[in-house]
Amino acid sequence: MTREETPLVRIKHLARILAGPAIPFFTLPLMAAMLVAGTVSQRFIGLYESQKIFFSSAPALVLLGLLTVSLTCKFVFFSPWKAGRFGINLAHLGILVLLAGGFFTALQAKEGSMVIGEKDSAATVQDYRARALGITLNNDIQYVPFYKLKPGSAVPLPGGAAKMEIIAACKSCQIERRQEAGGNLRGMAQFMRLTPGKPALKDEENIAGITFRLSGAGEDRDGEYILFDPMPKPLVIETNGQSLSLLLAKSQRPLPFSLTLEDFQASNHPGTAMARAYHSDIIVKDGAVEWPVRIEMNKPLRYKGYTFFQSSFFKPEGSTKEFTVLAVVQNRAWLFPYIGTGLMALGLLIHIGIVVWRRKKS
Repeated sequence: MTREETPLVRIKHLARILAGPAIPFFTLPLMAAMLVAGTVSQRFIGLYESQKIFFSSAPALVLLGLLTVSLTCKFVFFSPWKAGRFGINLAHLGILVLLAGGFFTALQAKEGSMVIGEKDSAATVQDYRARALGITLNNDIQYVPFYKLKPGSAVPLPGGAAKMEIIAACKSCQIERRQEAGGNLRGMAQFMRLTPGKPALKDEENIAGITFRLSGAGEDRDGEYILFDPMPKPLVIETNGQSLSLLLAKSQRPLPFSLTLEDFQASNHPGTAMARAYHSDIIVKDGAVEWPVRIEMNKPLRYKGYTFFQSSFFKPEGSTKEFTVLAVVQNRAWLFPYIGTGLMALGLLIHIGIVVWRRKKS
């Protein structure tokens, strides 16, 4: 085998191609164009759809991945490792850390919210957008993701007797009043129907819904039903002497620990009803260990890859209990921006120091 054919030579040749100017030359303009298109499109299709299409889509991740690989090859194989280049190389490493953080965040970050009343505890996060059909029988609950509720599909129900078939499903439904309650309509379907509508600019304002046919539950219960989110209360159907509860709502994810709201405090601007500042006094309980923490508007709680931000609050009419609303972000790559920015700042300071020192020396 000649020297040119050795695996090491082939790796260096591939690295030289990846580290060349071709990849940044093509990826950076495309990424800039997607950034502009995504920013402009928010006015017409909303923030969530713009983010999904232009910033979190497969093409965006491929471009970001190619740029990261190119800069990594340039940094590892072709950066001059000299004392005078230490600051620049350190700043280069900071850029790579930022790109890696953005890539991992786009792949695995999840957002949601928690609503906790004073003296209440919670151990689940409600997703902002994803919905699921919750099916409860004898206190046992199972969830079916909304994307599986396709027209013509059958949803397995516990107990085995009743059967559920999806007739229609829409992520952004319009609720229309029925002129006549004909056919075998049951529940709210006797008075209204769901039709596909135009998606709202804010995805959380969309009404997701399904129309389904129930059979095998009994002659007076079989028929066509509707479910939508938000719905005032679950649809309860008595079948075979048992209560079957159906509810379409935001998906929930369990936390590996729980939060208890001990107290909530808010202060208003003088002479107004507008909140100036507010905070939640929380007890974090993880197994047999618990400790207090305060979540404020600019001081979130970070624990086990989760970040809890103070989002808002409310007090139901006629109630003495206040409720806090926490925005929850699960992002295990949250340290990357801090590390990357720190490395870039340190690298530039070192480089400036080296340049100044050399000029004074000369």
